[in-house]
Amino acid sequence: IEDGWLHTGDLGQWDARGNLRIVGRKKEMLVLATGKKVAPTHIEQLLLGSPWIEQCCVLGDGRKCLAALIVPNPDALRAEIRRQRLWVWSRRRALNHPKVLAHYRQEIDRCLADAAEFEQVGTFTLIGRGFSIEHGELTPKLSLCRKVIERSFADEIEAMYRRPPGPRTA
Repeated sequence: IEDGWLHTGDLGQWDARGNLRIVGRKKEMLVLATGKKVAPTHIEQLLLGSPWIEQCCVLGDGRKCLAALIVPNPDALRAEIRRQRLWVWSRRRALNHPKVLAHYRQEIDRCLADAAEFEQVGTFTLIGRGFSIEHGELTPKLSLCRKVIERSFADEIEAMYRRPPGPRTA
């Protein structure tokens, strides 16, 4: 306790009703190259509200914008591919099909419509496997181990930051 306040390391945000909401942990705070500070867990929770997204990890420490590794909901993705009658013959093709990527861009923008400009995901990659405890990417209580995820998906992350951010739809 310091100056009458309990310091837990949690990040909070006041809502419109004056209630305090926990939005992340201070030690997980990302600092963009612009100097803006972002709580990635808050952005991830917004994205996980989508039925199209099963898991996600928001990155961007020291970068000019946020990026996200997204594990699509396989059932929703399969249904969308059928609905649009896309010519997809493999999982890899499904994750890189321009119409699938455009659909996910719209969904990300919809989920983050009320977030600040610096909290928007500039670039993203759909990945073919979920984060797991076995790979060390999740803790036993299913929290993300960002450093391990960054090592596991280093090539995908670098590729995201090499290409220009896609146009936002919102």
